[in-house]
Amino acid sequence: VDFHTNPTPLFKYLYSEKWKLAQARLNSHPEDARVWVVRYFKRVGNGASDALEDRAIRWKLLPLHLFIALAGSSNYRYIE
Repeated sequence: VDFHTNPTPLFKYLYSEKWKLAQARLNSHPEDARVWVVRYFKRVGNGASDALEDRAIRWKLLPLHLFIALAGSSNYRYIE
């Protein structure tokens, strides 16, 4: 799914570092963990005529990747 147009609620919670909401969403919708989220950037000067051809992938992440990247720089502690 596209990061700018329709990221999953789980991905949005993780991106905003709303850990408890992310955990609750994951518990109620575990299928969100399997959804790849893609962020694109606009190519400059490639002469593409189609808007989709005029962009390239900046990154592609699963929610797990995002959590690892962000939680490592926060005070989040997982407590069951």
